Amino acid sequence: MRRRANLGGESNIVRSWPNRISFKTYSKDEIIKLSVKEITECELVYEDRDAGAKTAQLNGLHDPALGPLNRGDRCTTCNSTEKFCPGHCGHINLPSPVINPAFFKTLKMILSASCPDCSHFLCTEKALITLQAKLVCLNSGRMDIFNEIDRETKDHYGAEKDTEGATADDNLSHGTKSKTLDELQEFLKVKTAPIDLESRKDMNRSTVFHKRDIVNIFMEYFRKKIKKCPRCLTAIPSIKFESAGGVTRVYLELEKKRAKSAPSADVTLQRVPTNMLFKQVKKLFQTERETCDLLFDGTGYEAFFIETVLVPPNCFRRMNKSGQKVLASDRTAMLQKILESSKKIKNLEMALQQLVNIHIDSNMEKSITTKNPGIKQKLEKKKGLFRQNIMGKRVNFCARTVITPDPNIATNEFGVSDFVAKKLTYPERVTQYNYKELRQAVINGEEDNEGLGRMKTVLRHLRSGDAILANRQPTLHKGSIMAFNARVVPGEKTFRLHYSNCKHFNADFDGDEMNVHFPQSEEARAEAECLMNTNHMFRSAKDGFPLAGLMQDHVIAGAMMCVRAIFKPISDQFQIQAK
Repeated sequence: MRRRANLGGESNIVRSWPNRISFKTYSKDEIIKLSVKEITECELVYEDRDAGAKTAQLNGLHDPALGPLNRGDRCTTCNSTEKFCPGHCGHINLPSPVINPAFFKTLKMILSASCPDCSHFLCTEKALITLQAKLVCLNSGRMDIFNEIDRETKDHYGAEKDTEGATADDNLSHGTKSKTLDELQEFLKVKTAPIDLESRKDMNRSTVFHKRDIVNIFMEYFRKKIKKCPRCLTAIPSIKFESAGGVTRVYLELEKKRAKSAPSADVTLQRVPTNMLFKQVKKLFQTERETCDLLFDGTGYEAFFIETVLVPPNCFRRMNKSGQKVLASDRTAMLQKILESSKKIKNLEMALQQLVNIHIDSNMEKSITTKNPGIKQKLEKKKGLFRQNIMGKRVNFCARTVITPDPNIATNEFGVSDFVAKKLTYPERVTQYNYKELRQAVINGEEDNEGLGRMKTVLRHLRSGDAILANRQPTLHKGSIMAFNARVVPGEKTFRLHYSNCKHFNADFDGDEMNVHFPQSEEARAEAECLMNTNHMFRSAKDGFPLAGLMQDHVIAGAMMCVRAIFKPISDQFQIQAK
């Protein structure tokens, strides 16, 4: 800056002339700090019945907080009139980032020059260090060192060779000969101090042109087709940018290979969402932070995308009045369309989330009455997939009926009616040890079986003492199916279960049904009696918590009252019976 000397008796007024001007875009945080209100309403005015006139809509594009709208109004932010209020900005939060059209070409070069997999530039580390050294020399005004590096290096960034088998070491730039990679790194450590305006005030036009040429040469290299990343050797798809009809689109050109007889491939275009581009550029700026700071003068990745739209004050967007009608200015009308589109996207996101909720669990959306059952409803409860299809329903040698309590049987016994016992049979072989018993069973049977051989098999009826498996659905844990010793109870139609086994099956006697399975081999009987007997399943397999025992209060009370050698006062006895 140059200062002009004070002339005459004038006051000490500092007059200066700028040497250079730089421009920068507002970031999202800066816009929010500058803004006084978030704009959420699309309507500009509403009918005020009390005042009998149209008033600016609160949280709208002409909110009074953005400045006075009419003559005589006061700003609700600074409480000044139209003459003294400078105006205040608002902001619109977009539901998703969009590409900044001012930097569309630069973003196109960045995406073409970076690897989507490892988030590095498509050149070697040696080429990047050479570029950093040149930019540091220009920023610090060391043209002598810049010329020396420029003479000893070539502007090749060595992304890959034409051969498919090139490695990362083979792809190194021809680079420096006298200045090695270590020397450049040491130079950067010394010269990469924070750059401020004072250190750059002596930059002349030729220095700016030099920097522009270096950046253009660096970016120009990536215009050619690069098949593989020199860092991670990942195949790089081609990126196609399209901006037709005011709509910006980014596509990936994916090759669809044909058969061996047709070596050529079809190219398909895959649309890349802006969110994916945002993440890729953000990761690139984090991975190549030093290079990006030098290339873009400290501008962050946020400049290439817009997440928040700045709304100018009311004084720059006057409403046009035509008789009784109020017309918005061109800028306000465009901001209104942006706000309407943002609200549509937000509503679509909410509707999409609601539909996904109904698809997974329809009970989550109580307000919607007409809806199809979700995936959860297809699986759960008695009508679900598991209990209707996966869980067994019809098997051989089984019985099912209602259970009733019987405290007179042992805890390891299961009462079976004689009707069921006559239907369930066991294939027992005839030997010298059991032929008398089986002969009597044959005599008692409905059919005459004379002339049984020594190794014949008799299908005898179920009898007391046989090992059976009792199960109550749903079978949720190991204790839901246990082995009992059958006890045939003549004249009954239901199964008889002891109270102490109710907790295993989560059973009560209000109409619950249970299944009985009759093992059909000696091996199955042995496994049932040794592994699944109820006497061996006293504790839970999950945490060892006791399961066998009385869990109904009235049963426990009755058992305690009937214990031998326990005497209680007659008053307590009457009190218990009264309850």
